[in-house]
Amino acid sequence: MKRFLPALFLLLFFIGCSKELKTVYSNENNLPVKQGEAQPFSFEVYSDLEVVKIRTFHWNDGKGAEPGEIILSTEGGKQIGKWKAEPKPGREGVESALWEVEPDITLKPGRYTVKTSDSRSWSFNEASGGIGFTSIYTKK
Repeated sequence: MKRFLPALFLLLFFIGCSKELKTVYSNENNLPVKQGEAQPFSFEVYSDLEVVKIRTFHWNDGKGAEPGEIILSTEGGKQIGKWKAEPKPGREGVESALWEVEPDITLKPGRYTVKTSDSRSWSFNEASGGIGFTSIYTKK
């Protein structure tokens, strides 16, 4: 039963995502979260990748957070885009716990980093290595 509950929780957590999207990178997990100074989320692209959505999680002690910006950069620090996030309800219906942008861009092979304009409300935990919860989506 203990193994079933985390899987059920993740399923319910992702139900808000369109069935037309596929998660290609994510460090989200269902363990208790912390706030403070979340570290940026990095990921490696091995072939051209169309990114249709980037989502970050801002539990902020159950208060959510006023959406700011989600910033995508190359490994060398060159900013590819900065988008104003749209608020979405998260766990337990907390308003503005999820920040989402739909950049609709194609990334070339390389290493990329996601940051937010508010790293203090960006949720993380030990299992994420202190890295802010982030998910990257493409079309199925």
